[in-house]
Amino acid sequence: MNNISNETIAIIGPKGIPKNFPGTSGIEAYIENQIPQLIQTGNRVICYTRRWASVKPITTHLGATIIPVFTINTTVLDTITYSLFATIHASCSNTTVVWYHGIGPAFFSFIPKLFHKKVYTTIHSLDWHRKKWGGIARLFLRLSEKITVFFSDNIFVVSTRLQDYYKTAYHKNAKVIKYALLPQKSVPPDIIRRKYHLTKNSYVLYLGRFVPEKRIEWLIGSMQQHPNLTLVLSGGGSHSESYVRHLTALNRNKNIIFTGYVFGKEKAELFSNCRLFVLPSTLEGYPISVAEALAYGKRCLIGDFLASEYSSANKLIFYFNRDSYENFSKILTSLLRKISR
Repeated sequence: MNNISNETIAIIGPKGIPKNFPGTSGIEAYIENQIPQLIQTGNRVICYTRRWASVKPITTHLGATIIPVFTINTTVLDTITYSLFATIHASCSNTTVVWYHGIGPAFFSFIPKLFHKKVYTTIHSLDWHRKKWGGIARLFLRLSEKITVFFSDNIFVVSTRLQDYYKTAYHKNAKVIKYALLPQKSVPPDIIRRKYHLTKNSYVLYLGRFVPEKRIEWLIGSMQQHPNLTLVLSGGGSHSESYVRHLTALNRNKNIIFTGYVFGKEKAELFSNCRLFVLPSTLEGYPISVAEALAYGKRCLIGDFLASEYSSANKLIFYFNRDSYENFSKILTSLLRKISR
């Protein structure tokens, strides 16, 4: 990315910037991490966001210009309307690069090409794999993937697995740019002690969106074997209300705390004081929540399909067989017994 300089870049893809709003995802954190690097190399950055995601109206953030866009905020129409309006605005402006984040938003990437703009796309995951999408939405995402490959001047990905996929499926050489986070200083439990009665190492943490491919029910089921520990689920739904209701109904022993989306010091405290961070997911690009947990020096349990993304020398990461609930539960139990209070 260091060779991108002196451009006027329009970023299309995030729901909101800054990332402190309900419904935020790894894409927003990734873009916030990227903006300062782009500005340092002489670029002007414009971020198109979705008007519904704005906590309060702002015009700039981290040196980038923020332009909220009207959308029809439904499961199917939100991304389509947002991407269309943002793309038209960016294409008619003085931007030199239109940079999409995500397969869905890049559906209209052919429009900037008509205006002689350069098109870059960062792929964060294979979105058509997500279980929350119906048949029509999956078809739209598969078509969008093909459009993205055809019209993008540069394709970036967040993992080596995605790089391999685009090489095999489309003979495209995508560049890997992973989320980079410096080590963070741990903070003692203060807010979380007062709000949730949590103390150091007294809980297992999941933090992220509540969507089916995250398989949070695996974690809830396995934690029933550990009544002495609290399970903290931080985050919320993303057009997945029925799945959220399903998870809530599983809290039979009342040993689960649903915190909602957390930010700032509260989020730092949750990472700093958990006994273990767990991501039961079956679909990820390069999970930012894992990067955050590692930055606080926390042990992480993740699926073995992610093993190629991390150094084998990293002693904080443990893997379970992605296709086996029994293996997941067994390794989780083993880790919790080994990690002292």
